[in-house]
Amino acid sequence: KEIDLSYNFFTGTMPSELLSMPDLIFLYLDHNELSGTLDGVPPECDSEQPPAKWNLTSLKELCASGNAFSGTLPVEMFNAGHLSLRMVKLDDNMLEGPIPMHVGEAPLEVLSLSGNKLTGCIPSEVAGLLLTRLELHGNDLNCSIPTEIFVDASLHALSLSDNQLTGTLPTEIASATSLSFLALSMNELTSSLPTEVGKLAVLKHAYLDSVVLDGTIPTEVGLLTALVTLSLRYNSFDGT
Repeated sequence: KEIDLSYNFFTGTMPSELLSMPDLIFLYLDHNELSGTLDGVPPECDSEQPPAKWNLTSLKELCASGNAFSGTLPVEMFNAGHLSLRMVKLDDNMLEGPIPMHVGEAPLEVLSLSGNKLTGCIPSEVAGLLLTRLELHGNDLNCSIPTEIFVDASLHALSLSDNQLTGTLPTEIASATSLSFLALSMNELTSSLPTEVGKLAVLKHAYLDSVVLDGTIPTEVGLLTALVTLSLRYNSFDGT
């Protein structure tokens, strides 16, 4: 079963009826004017309205980008009762708070939460997933990049630009052998570009602008024969 209401002018909150359809497989609500929380509570609700119960046990794809959803990500969205969920795309809303660690309980392949107000850390539990795309740019995440992200060789695209990430670019990036798109610009990473990037044989596009990297650009970059774009502007590299 599929419901596709994308690119309309629907307003109001997430209908509780949509959250109580255990046979629903695809739900697309992109680019409307929906608001409130993802479990159906209106914005700035003065009453103690309880959230609707997530009962989408067959859902594989949830796409609701370009709305005005607020509040936190419901833990129930990712818990063990939703073992069919493969794709969650909630970009360009007003979601806040941390990414729940329960994200590792759903068999996600695509997790896209860019352009929100998410804070805290990227859960290390993502290492238990078979993600092909992890897109979290344009939030307020403020921790180091967990090395566990790179354990999964199925990862094709990683976009973490425009956050407040700190620490270094992990050398474990060498394990992400399927990575073709990497975007880490506008963070607060330090140290040098690790030589291990030379092992990313299928990397096509890499954006590492304004991340406070220094030192020399490793010669191993020359091994990236598939590379189309390498952007390292506004760093502190030196050398000849």
